[in-house]
Amino acid sequence: MMKGGQVPAIARMVIGESRTFPDLARICTTNGRRECHRIVTGIVARRPGARRGDPGDPRLHAFSLMGPMVMAMLFREVFGSVAANPPDLNALADQHSRTALRGLLTPAIGDADGWRTNEAE
Repeated sequence: MMKGGQVPAIARMVIGESRTFPDLARICTTNGRRECHRIVTGIVARRPGARRGDPGDPRLHAFSLMGPMVMAMLFREVFGSVAANPPDLNALADQHSRTALRGLLTPAIGDADGWRTNEAE
């Protein structure tokens, strides 16, 4: 979805024109981004650590997870024709998901039940 088709071009256009046409930004936020963000937030909220009180707002975790992919998609869209080595979206998705999952699912060392709690901060 992010690698081809019209999604990257539409995202680029919306970002470029949102200040001039705020209704365009509102429509895109309501229709596309919000649903994707809701799905990722729901997945993050159901991880074992979240159920055990692991700190962190699932909504903010979702932005952290989606950010690198959106950035890479936009980089390819804007600079892909002139960049010497644009990011490989499949490789980035694989590496980022492995790194993020390790961070979200790894228990903290030394905690009684193996998971961080809000009191630890």
